[in-house]
Amino acid sequence: MKKNKEYYLNLPYKMVMVKMPNDEIYGGQYEAHYAEYPTVIGVGKTRIEAISSLDEAFGCMIEDLLSVGDDIIEPIVEDTKKRVNILISEKVLAAIAKISSNRSFFLEKAAQHIINNKITL
Repeated sequence: MKKNKEYYLNLPYKMVMVKMPNDEIYGGQYEAHYAEYPTVIGVGKTRIEAISSLDEAFGCMIEDLLSVGDDIIEPIVEDTKKRVNILISEKVLAAIAKISSNRSFFLEKAAQHIINNKITL
């Protein structure tokens, strides 16, 4: 797949929307940016205007980065979780419960440790 402007504009970047203070400086406007690019900002009197402004600014930035061949940050897509049923001894469950209030988190971290350290079982 060719990574062109359309490719990047359709990635699931995480948008952050902030209602600015209603004072002389900010006037209660909205500011929008992507978490991956906090310095590319869209501003507007409404949320819609801020998003539209961000879309325009982000599109221009993507065009510029593509034209000079610079790297473009892609959003990190979090792993989705999947429910599984496993058999585990009551003794081991009791031991896990003594050191962790979240068995799933504990088992995931333990598995990640084994994988990352290339431990063979």
